[in-house]
Formats: sequence, structure tokens, C-alpha cells
Amino acid sequence: MIKRMGLEYLITSVTNLVVFILVVRLLISSGQVASVMTRLIILDLVVSAIEVGIFNWAFRKRQQPVTAMKHKVEGMLKDEEPAHILLHKDNDYYGLAMAINQLQTHQQKALRNHAQQSEELRLLLAYLPIGVMVIDNYRKVEMANSAMAEFLQTEISPRRHPYTQDIHQFELVSLIGQVFSTKKIQTSSDHLARGTSGKAGRSLGHLHVNF
Repeated sequence: MIKRMGLEYLITSVTNLVVFILVVRLLISSGQVASVMTRLIILDLVVSAIEVGIFNWAFRKRQQPVTAMKHKVEGMLKDEEPAHILLHKDNDYYGLAMAINQLQTHQQKALRNHAQQSEELRLLLAYLPIGVMVIDNYRKVEMANSAMAEFLQTEISPRRHPYTQDIHQFELVSLIGQVFSTKKIQTSSDHLARGTSGKAGRSLGHLHVNF
């Protein structure tokens, strides 16, 4: 910012000085040019400073909507709820600001629906008699119910975490790794039917992998 203003000031000063010199030579005799050069230079510096100040004030004022929209989009990426940007219809950025406002409204609605569906799913999982675990495409556990925790004989954190913190059976870990490698959903009930002792039994759990 400081470098840009310095460059603007230098260019403006040189331009004004050239113009002033040309005007002085046209209006004043050659004998009087030398006597007014000092005043001319001082006047040039003052006028240049005023011009640069006005230019930067106008530039910052024009950039205010752009800065506001940038901060708004950054807040939306963090799932925040920044205030809507209100611009006059004559503003050059009015259409863009309205589009960002509508996008935020749609995003917030989608986030609320997702949160509601997630809560409903958690309540449903809590009452299921079999263990259920949902693993996302980052290989992290999104949710799991108490029946799954009981089956795996471990306490499952409600926060997202790598599934390897909860699942230690080699056969089941290999199956999940194969699902991620092939991007093909395979049934895991038969594998979950095996307890920690390795004996086959009734299906006690189900794994769901999201891609």
C-alpha cells in the first residue's frame, strides 16, 4: 500500500512539474523562469499530494463493497453467518452482492437441513438394536451408536476421528481399506458377525462408507 502510494505520488509530481514548466515558459519570459522555479516545485509537491490523497480516498471508497464481499465469502466458507451486504441499485457491484446474499441464504438453509437430518439420524441410530458406524471419504467416523461401541468393546468419541481408533480387528480393517481402494461398497455384516474371539455368530453391526 505504501509503495503504491509512493509510486503514485512520484508519477503525479513529475507529471505536474513538467506541465508547470511548460506553462511557465509560455507565460513568463526566460529571465524570470529561474526565479520562480523554487515556488513552482513547492506548488507541484502540494498539488501532487492533494491529487494522490483524493485518488486514494476515491479508490478505497470504491473498494469498500469488494472488501465487504470478500470478508462475507470468507465467513461463509467457515460456516459463519455474516450480515447481508446492502448496496444501492446504481452501484456497479449491486448484482454481485445480491447473488452472494442469495448464495448465503441457500447455504444456511442447506446447513440447517443437514443439521436437522443428522440429529434425526443420531436419534434413530441410538435406538437401533444393532451397531452402526458411518465412515466418510476421509476415513473418519462421522457417527456411531452405543450398540457399535458395545460390539467393538471401546468408547467411540462423538467427534470425527480416524476409524482405526475404534476398529482393531485386522479382517475388518482390511475390508474397509479394500472398500476405499476399489470405491465399491461391500457388505460388512458377515465380518461384523465375528466377535473379538473370532467365532462366527449373529450379525451385530453394520458399516456405511460415504464417498
